[in-house]
Amino acid sequence: MSKGEIKIFRGYVDAELNKALSYDIVVVVDVLRAGTTVVTALANGALKVIPVESLEKCRSMTGCILCGEENSFKIKGFHLGNSPLEYVYNKLIKGKVLVLKTTNFSSIASKCLARHKNVIIGAFINFNAVADTIGELYRKGAKIAFIECGNRGKESFEDRLFCEFLEHYVKSSTLPIRNSLEIINMVMAASDHAKELANKGFLEDIGFSLTLSIYEVVPWGRNDGFVVPK
Repeated sequence: MSKGEIKIFRGYVDAELNKALSYDIVVVVDVLRAGTTVVTALANGALKVIPVESLEKCRSMTGCILCGEENSFKIKGFHLGNSPLEYVYNKLIKGKVLVLKTTNFSSIASKCLARHKNVIIGAFINFNAVADTIGELYRKGAKIAFIECGNRGKESFEDRLFCEFLEHYVKSSTLPIRNSLEIINMVMAASDHAKELANKGFLEDIGFSLTLSIYEVVPWGRNDGFVVPK
């Protein structure tokens, strides 16, 4: 059987998003920070994470844990923000449905979920698990789209770096770096988004989000949200 195809798309460009959604599998990437937050929440016991495009819809979903950020900070009146570290060992989220509103991820992820049945989330913190999952599909001939969420309509260095590393690893079983510290150094040197978050006090989030394979979970889209299939 011939191998499949992997291509990177900018999800914040409508034409590229539309093209990406014609592929067999789509991997949504928002390293800093929402994709990392979803992985962390599900790995720490959340039942489901639903991305939504508007605050109004978020607040209308009764019985859910409200999560999200505006200009990087927790939205007033919400239970949790968009810092993945808030979700580590957090009893509040165990067995609960979370609703997530963020600047970049929520809109792109909700569009993907509405239009595609095979949507997963990839991040550095679940790198090995995602690589194993899509590697198997790639070797079976699947066409796989990596969808970058970017930052306010522009490319994020860290999203592109993750996509390139993941593609390289799936195709060669090697990585062009030795450890997570090298990733952190590369991102802090080149990413305007990372520098912005650091200036706002989220340096620990950056270090966590750029650490390889903390969790072995792969969030899959199910209807309007992401779950870890049993």
